[in-house]
Amino acid sequence: MDRLVLPDYNNSICNLFNEELSVFGIDNPGKRFGLDLKHGKKTTLLFLDGFGWNLYSNTRYFSSLKKVKVSSVFPSSTDTASISLVSGLNPGMHGII
Repeated sequence: MDRLVLPDYNNSICNLFNEELSVFGIDNPGKRFGLDLKHGKKTTLLFLDGFGWNLYSNTRYFSSLKKVKVSSVFPSSTDTASISLVSGLNPGMHGII
């Protein structure tokens, strides 16, 4: 059995919101991943619910994409993770569990 992995809120899907804000010139003190997003540049966020890093990193179909390993949230349900992704808040802050 794999070991239990706890959420790392300093490197989680919550931080992706900071990348989005930076495109519009909004500075947020939260961590960013350095994805080099630019206004007017087309970017796709591929949200693979329940896919997991190990499966993703070993799939040849994604080999040419830029990969950034991030932690999910707890609880790692679809609703909780989706709200964290689009709000930039962890579940304790947004309250959707």
